[in-house]
Amino acid sequence: MGKFICNFHQYPFSIFSFSSIITLYFSSFSLIHANNDTQLPITPINSDLYHTSGALLEEIESLVHRHPDKLSIETFASANKGYHTDMTVITYCRNRKDSEDKSKFRILLTFGQHGRELITTELAFRILSILSEEEFLPNTERASLNNTLDKLIIKVVPIENLNGRKLVEAGDLCERRNGRGVDLNRNWSVDWGKKEKDYDPYEENPGAAAFSEPETQLMRKLSVSFEPHLWVNVHSGMEALFMPYDHKNTTPDGLPSQRMKLILERLNHLHLEDRCLIGSGGGSVGYLAHGTATDFMYDVARVPMAFTFEIYGDNNASSKDCFRMFNPVDITSFNKVLNDWSGAFFTMFGIGARQANELHTRAAASANFDKWLSIDDYLNGYLMERRSRYGKKMEIQVLFPITAPASAIFRNMQGATGIGYGLKYQARCISDVKADTDHTSFLVGTLSLKEENEVHLMRLNQDSSELICEGLFSHPNQIWDLASSPFDLRIFSTVFSDGDTYGAAIWQIPELYGQLNSPQLERIATLDAHNSKIKCVIWWPTGRHDKLVSIDEQNIFLWNLDTSKKTAQVQSQESPGMLQSLSGGAWDPHDYNAVALTCGSSVLLWDLRTMQKTNSIEQPHVRNVDYDIKTKNMLVTAEDESGIHLWDLRMLKFPVLELPGHAHWTWTAKYNPEYEGLILSGGTDSAVNLWAVSSTSENLVYESSIESPMQSYRLLNTYTDYEDSVYGLAWSSREPWVFASLSYDGRVVVESIKSHLPRK
Repeated sequence: MGKFICNFHQYPFSIFSFSSIITLYFSSFSLIHANNDTQLPITPINSDLYHTSGALLEEIESLVHRHPDKLSIETFASANKGYHTDMTVITYCRNRKDSEDKSKFRILLTFGQHGRELITTELAFRILSILSEEEFLPNTERASLNNTLDKLIIKVVPIENLNGRKLVEAGDLCERRNGRGVDLNRNWSVDWGKKEKDYDPYEENPGAAAFSEPETQLMRKLSVSFEPHLWVNVHSGMEALFMPYDHKNTTPDGLPSQRMKLILERLNHLHLEDRCLIGSGGGSVGYLAHGTATDFMYDVARVPMAFTFEIYGDNNASSKDCFRMFNPVDITSFNKVLNDWSGAFFTMFGIGARQANELHTRAAASANFDKWLSIDDYLNGYLMERRSRYGKKMEIQVLFPITAPASAIFRNMQGATGIGYGLKYQARCISDVKADTDHTSFLVGTLSLKEENEVHLMRLNQDSSELICEGLFSHPNQIWDLASSPFDLRIFSTVFSDGDTYGAAIWQIPELYGQLNSPQLERIATLDAHNSKIKCVIWWPTGRHDKLVSIDEQNIFLWNLDTSKKTAQVQSQESPGMLQSLSGGAWDPHDYNAVALTCGSSVLLWDLRTMQKTNSIEQPHVRNVDYDIKTKNMLVTAEDESGIHLWDLRMLKFPVLELPGHAHWTWTAKYNPEYEGLILSGGTDSAVNLWAVSSTSENLVYESSIESPMQSYRLLNTYTDYEDSVYGLAWSSREPWVFASLSYDGRVVVESIKSHLPRK
């Protein structure tokens, strides 16, 4: 739980003066850090009840190995300025093959954020044991429970703060911080660094900056990639069921907040004998906490239901006797905590499963699908009208599942600035059809694990008022990357996966697809030389070229492509080294021998003739890279934490310009193909930003709707027609004032930037 608070109710208030109380408070506090152990007995860790961190992780790993059909385990590592940590994540799915199915209700649980709270990690082990069916909930029918669990994917972080836990096991029983003295529950970005009057620099050290710590960096990445519907951060120190906010004495407005409170009240009554505090952390615990995980999850990651559970506290323990204060020390209390809270968690799982089931039932019952919503929209409270957490008022967006291959027309959504198009499935990749010189066209690929996937060919009509589905084609697997050929409008590439393996292929749209009842894509070549996870396929962007580049996590391949003979052969292959994990890349439009490869901590500049690195940009967490097609030697990178950087390839020591990016991760950035200095960026904050950067043309002035001083860049506009992370952006080559964007919920929005174009 939070920092120490002296329990004044332990002492008869009438015999103390106010000054005595203050003296008592600071005396109690000083005991926390004192080396003098003579005053009160200190309860040691009960090794008969509690695992060491190493033993607990070994037990969990063994559990996973005994149940590979339900459980999987991953260990992630992160380092910062010489400080290193590991984090173990367990994923539960009753049918493991469905573990990437985004239609399921997704739950993220984290335990052991504070080292001294050992009981929380034991609860994690108990929950995993019940999920694996090695332990059982009393008075619960297993068949009914399994029916609930079929609808869920649960990720569990059993020990978030492993280094802090090891300090506790070494004898520092009061340690809550990580291995270098930072409170991980003050290191998140919402209201980070603010200090109250009772701020304790020892207990509440927020770190050098938000997300300065490897542990919070890993948790942020996990939460954004998993996109949970429900989050619980489990602590001890008292008994409470908290919802946002921690940094202020209020709860959120509206239906989502009411739903969260009703869930907590039900858990409290059914399993916890109504003994828990319920409400906002900031309004209930007695002090405000800034930079907490739960506030970030609700306000930034936009998790619909975000909670902090406090599962145990001994109010009679002295402030120095930390193990007793935060953990039960006898077998009866230990078992009661685990039994009561296990029951509460599984009841909460059932509530989540029923909400997901209710959504799907309502959607199926609507004959015309005129009120169809994604599960994420439903759980965020989009039932009639809502006010977003960022203050904008929006009406419900109607998304129709597409069932017809042609003429599926989607007009402007109410309140939106662009033209909207709704896919039936989630999606991540979109591409401009560069070779279509007669139409403004885009290709989009879907990402559904359970269903047959689709490739949509979309075109703007002549007056740019409607976005029309010209072709709908079946695709056998989830589409993770899609790129249109720059020289043939009917040819494109995809990277795809069945959940276990990855592949890549070149496809051709049938010539008379508009006249066919069920047009089928033709696979004209398979890029089958890869042995690890394929990330992308790259075409040279500026015209006909008989070469292709494909990238997997370990290798870059250069292919000879002959579309007339329908063959693709490897010309050369190379690995940048075992320490590099490649994630994507871009091909230099000014030099067909040069590509830029992205990996976790750098951008590698690569020569396709020698298949060797020529230079590198050392920049962590690069998500995307793009070359400036108008200006040689210019590159833009989109990064998780540090926004957007522009680089001159002739001097790579420092970026030439830094843009602030997005409120959350910046996922992609794209140079405009025609207008110099225009850049689009998309992020996991559900927004697209249009930037103007300093140009070599001094007389070029961009029209901006956002007032800001013109320095080296200007934010021209922010587009907010989305309710999910924006993963895909594509400028139109034919009409470079038009772009298309794709959010993860399958929403395509086409916008015009004519009002922002430069004037001479």
